[in-house]
Amino acid sequence: EFRISASPGGGGVPAQPLDLSTYMQRLDEKGPRAGLTEDWRWFKVQSLEKFFENREAREALIEHPASAGGAFLSRGLVARAYGGDFYVLLSNTPGTAMTGEDDWALNGTTRVSDELGRPAVGFSLDAKGAKLMGQLTGGNVGRQMAIVLDGELMSAPTLQAQLTSGGTITGEFSTAEYQYLLN
Repeated sequence: EFRISASPGGGGVPAQPLDLSTYMQRLDEKGPRAGLTEDWRWFKVQSLEKFFENREAREALIEHPASAGGAFLSRGLVARAYGGDFYVLLSNTPGTAMTGEDDWALNGTTRVSDELGRPAVGFSLDAKGAKLMGQLTGGNVGRQMAIVLDGELMSAPTLQAQLTSGGTITGEFSTAEYQYLLN
């Protein structure tokens, strides 16, 4: 899945006004499964290492989970701790989210390298996926697009340009994470 992230300033995308306090209160009181059909929903962060390379920063976040909002804010994301895990608020509406319900397909993944020669994952989409990706990314250049696998947030890169038929997922992956993305 691909989803546009909520903006820390409370801004949604044009068709989705966002009251952050309502979503944060719902998470605190009812957990991340509440509001699954709302315009925005919470997704568990799969690995803190993807967002915080510095071990001390990760340890401080784990020790003081209430600081999650500020820590993820520096990454341009709306986040909150709940039940010992960290969650990020992502779009849940057509045009700002591509889910399995949209009837698109991933044609495949390939081993590629990023601009620094590090392992990266290239992906390609079918014709419907290319159209949806173009719609998703075209009006959101400069915003973060979340990559969600098995219901968990894997990465949230900033869109540098409109994507259509495919793209590249970069980052510092462990061997297991890299293999997981390829499969």
